[in-house]
Amino acid sequence: MHSRRGALCVSGTLYSVGGAGFVLLAGNVVCAGSFIVAEMNRLRGRYPRLSARQTYLKAIRHKCVAVGLTVVSTIVGMVPFLIYDREPFWYALEIGTMGGLAMSLLVIVLYLPALLLPGK
Repeated sequence: MHSRRGALCVSGTLYSVGGAGFVLLAGNVVCAGSFIVAEMNRLRGRYPRLSARQTYLKAIRHKCVAVGLTVVSTIVGMVPFLIYDREPFWYALEIGTMGGLAMSLLVIVLYLPALLLPGK
């Protein structure tokens, strides 16, 4: 039985190998998150008076270009394969990978602050 999830549902692709694209992209989220956390730790040592929120915002501003360019360049680089290669295996993998990359940006922007910043 096949089911549809996320970007695969939007594109009408069955959840076959495309799910592997989502799983493979979990590493991208971890890597980008570790860049931001490392920058936060560096800023905490350098500017001890900054609040956790200020430190997070400075770290995001400093690392967002590198993380964003990596994600956007990979997504744009896969577009020609979607246009010219309609083999089901590769098409599903590309859709899953592109969807995973897009979701990684949302995870970094929405969930990372919720995990790192203390509640009020």
